[in-house]
Amino acid sequence: RGRVYCQGGELNSQGSELARSLLLFKKGNVLSENGLNSLKVYGANAFGLNKLSITKRLEWVDQYFSEILDLNPGLWRKADEPMLFLAFYFELQGYNKDPLNFIFRLPIYLDATCNGVQHLAAMVSDFDLASKVNLVESDMKDDPNDLYTVV
Repeated sequence: RGRVYCQGGELNSQGSELARSLLLFKKGNVLSENGLNSLKVYGANAFGLNKLSITKRLEWVDQYFSEILDLNPGLWRKADEPMLFLAFYFELQGYNKDPLNFIFRLPIYLDATCNGVQHLAAMVSDFDLASKVNLVESDMKDDPNDLYTVV
C-alpha cells in the first residue's frame, strides 16, 4: 500500500495508542482560535466522532466541555481511543486555565483520505466517485464521505 512505518523504540508517532498519547513536541506554541478548533476536532476524533462534520464535532466538544474538563470517567472510557482522549483532556485543561499563555505541544494526528481511488476518480473525471472520496469542495457543515461505507 505504499506505507512506511517507524521501527525501533516503542515511543514513536506510529506506535500504539498509548505511545502516541505520551508524545509531546519539545517546542510548542500558544493556541490561536484555529488551533483551539483543531484541538477540539482532534478530541472528538479520539472519541470516535470522525465521521461527523467538523461543525458537529466542534459542537459536541462545546456541549460536553464541562464533563471533559471534569474528567468524567463515564465519558473518556467510552472514547474509541481513550488514551488519546486523555492527552486531549490534559491539553484542553491547560488551555482552559490560562488561554493567553498556555503552550500547546500535543501532536495532532490526522487520518487523511488520499488513496488510489482518489487518483483514479481524478484521472477519469468521475465526479460521482470523486464526491465519495472527498475530492469535491465541501465546507465545515458537510459530513466527510467514506467510500468503504458505500461499498
